[in-house]
Amino acid sequence: MQVDIEAEILKTLISMNVRGARLSEPKEVPEQLLRGLEALEPMGRGEPVVVEPSRGSIPVTLQGSGVGGLALGTAFEGAFQRPVELTLEDIRGHIAVFGSTGTGKTTTLATVLSGLPSLGVNFIALDWAGELSKLIDNATTWSPINDGGINPFTDGDLRSSPELLLDVLSSALDLTQPQSYIVMRVFNDDMPRSFRELKEAIESYPEEARWDRDVKRGLMRKVAILANSKFSGLFNGSVELDELESRPLVVKLDEIESFTVRKAYALVLLAAMFARRTRERPVVVAIDEAHNLFNEDNDLVGHIMAESRKYGLYVALATQSPSAVPNSVLLNANTKVVHALRSLRDKEVIAQSMNLPYDMTNALDKLEPGEAIVQSPTIVTPVIVKVKLSSPRRNGLSNPVVREPVNGNANSPL
Repeated sequence: MQVDIEAEILKTLISMNVRGARLSEPKEVPEQLLRGLEALEPMGRGEPVVVEPSRGSIPVTLQGSGVGGLALGTAFEGAFQRPVELTLEDIRGHIAVFGSTGTGKTTTLATVLSGLPSLGVNFIALDWAGELSKLIDNATTWSPINDGGINPFTDGDLRSSPELLLDVLSSALDLTQPQSYIVMRVFNDDMPRSFRELKEAIESYPEEARWDRDVKRGLMRKVAILANSKFSGLFNGSVELDELESRPLVVKLDEIESFTVRKAYALVLLAAMFARRTRERPVVVAIDEAHNLFNEDNDLVGHIMAESRKYGLYVALATQSPSAVPNSVLLNANTKVVHALRSLRDKEVIAQSMNLPYDMTNALDKLEPGEAIVQSPTIVTPVIVKVKLSSPRRNGLSNPVVREPVNGNANSPL
């Protein structure tokens, strides 16, 4: 069946669907254009329009498709692919990656981290579950067990910030207000130089009332975990922050068996980076499975995100449930990458936080693995992106095999 299309109608259709196209008034439909349109195959729901490699593609130049940033993935505008990039401005805005288990959030975080050195930004990745070290090729691996860590009581910047150090211990050990008060008194009397000295100082703390004994015993049980000689090497002060920030680094937190000690190690490192007020080169601290560091009564991560930009420290985190994230973290994460969410509450939180239109809100639980809704300071209108694979070592969620897509900058074979 032959369908006749008036030139003016065809011009309008192309202008509406091809971004950046500039068309003159045609006297007739060019044969070359007709043959190119015939090469296009039907587009199904959520699928890119593709062309057989032997048939080439339509020579259309997409304007504004690149800003010299970090390649995140590909979005589709009608029949054409559009590369999506994060700029340095997006990185400075802090990044939050959300998604249910198996949707690709850790792969997305790895993709972002792998591209940071090209922007002149190093990173320290806190690898909670051991996944990031498998996905990132361009980073040194740091073993807390073998390489040690920072002593929060002798690190110059942390030692001069006792309130921050108190917040670290309160969050890591889940201290009650009375327990935090005793630690504060110990700090004021004589700042200890190790967790062992802290434990001894608490033991010597005078019991002024009956409740002091119960509070002290509960506090000592918590501090004793970090003072245990089994973990003393983790906080031995054998490394300087300058050394850690000097190159892309993945810290293998999964080596630490104790949940409490693992959390304390991560928070000490995060706080030490925040306490450092000057650095020659900006650095990103990345936190996988970040919900493990959140605390209902002590929003340390949110506080750091609110203040750290001016010190050249940016945060990138990945976690499963946005509804479990403190409001301050949601507000300060200006770049959001959201994979599929199954919980109704999670969908509501993201829809409100990103001001998503109805169709995108409805699509949140229908996104395929590796697909995500992206919004940032330079991507004001949310867009659905297929995130690219960061490492050839993992041919999984974000590496589907498709035929040759439409190439907007190709030369016409016709």
